[in-house]
Amino acid sequence: MWAIHAIVGICLAIGALFGVQQAASVGMPVPIPTNAASSTADTLSTAPVTVLAFGDLMLDRTVRTHLEQAGDSYPFQQIQSVLARRDIVVANAEGVFGDRESISQTDFSTLRFTFATSTLMTLHALGFTELSQANNHTFDFGAEALAESELAIHAAGITPFGNFQNNDPSSPEQNIRGQRIAFVGYNEFSHSNLDRVLVAISSAKAQGDFVIVYPHWGVEYNLGTTSEQVVLGHQFVDAGADVIFGSHPHVVEPVEIYQGKPIFYSLGNFVFDQSFSQETSEGLAVDLSLSATSATYTLRPFTITRAAPSLMDATSTRAFLAKHNVPTSILLPR
Repeated sequence: MWAIHAIVGICLAIGALFGVQQAASVGMPVPIPTNAASSTADTLSTAPVTVLAFGDLMLDRTVRTHLEQAGDSYPFQQIQSVLARRDIVVANAEGVFGDRESISQTDFSTLRFTFATSTLMTLHALGFTELSQANNHTFDFGAEALAESELAIHAAGITPFGNFQNNDPSSPEQNIRGQRIAFVGYNEFSHSNLDRVLVAISSAKAQGDFVIVYPHWGVEYNLGTTSEQVVLGHQFVDAGADVIFGSHPHVVEPVEIYQGKPIFYSLGNFVFDQSFSQETSEGLAVDLSLSATSATYTLRPFTITRAAPSLMDATSTRAFLAKHNVPTSILLPR
C-alpha cells in the first residue's frame, strides 16, 4: 500500500496561508493538503512554467527489440500529446547512449544497459529536455562511455545532469519566462560526493532557482522507503531542494511533505520491460505547474504494456489514487 508520510500543521489566517511541519515519524498516513496556496497565487502575467517528470527510462534489452521492430517512437505513442505541451520533460535515463552493441538484449542475466544514439533525436522531437545520468547503470561501460553518452545527449539538444560518481551533479539552469529551474542528480550507489550534491543544491537555491533533485536511491521493488532515503531526502530539502523525484526501486513509493516540499520517493518505471508484477507495470508521472508564488503538482498514473506507458483513464486514475490515499493534485506555496 502506498502510504503518505506527512504530518501537516494547518495554519488558517488571512489569505488562507498554511504551514507544513516536518514528519515526526515515518509510516503515518495522513492526507496531503490540496488547497495550500493563498488566494493571491498565480499573479504572473505570463503562463506558468510546466514540468513533466517521469521515473526510470530504459531503452535496452527487450525494449530495444521493440524499438528495432516498431521504431524509436514506439514506447511513446500513447503519451505523445502529453509530452508535446510541456516546457520541460525529464526522466532518469537508466543507462548510457552510444553506438556499442547491446549485451543485455541477448543475455538477460547481464544487467548492463546501453541505448542507441538514434533514440536521442526521437526523445528530443517528442519534447524531452533533460535526462538524468545519476544512476547505477551509467557506469556499466566505464567512465569513457558515460562521457560519450553525455556528449551525445547534448548533441541531440537535450541537457544531461548528474553522473555515476556525483562529481558533477547539476546542469546549467533553465530560464523560462523569467523563472529559473535547476536540476541536480544524485546516485546513492556510488557512495561518494554527497557533499558536492548538497553544495550544488544550496548554490542553485542561493541564485533564486527552483531546485528539482533527482536521486537514484532505495531498494528495488520496495513499496516503502528506507531510513537512508528519508534522511537524504530531508538533507536535500534542508539544503534548498523544492521538490524531489526519486528513481531506482522500479515501483511507486510513498510521498512525503517535508518542510512544505514534496518528496516523491520513487516514481516507479516509465519505459521498462519488467512485466512480472502489477507494481512494476505501473508508474507515476508528475505534472508540475510553476507560478511565481505557487507550485501545483498533478499526479498522473499510467500502466506499462509491452514497455509502452499509457495514462490511466479518469476512472482508473481515481481508483488508483484513492487506493493509495493520495490526491489528484497538491498545491503548495513557493
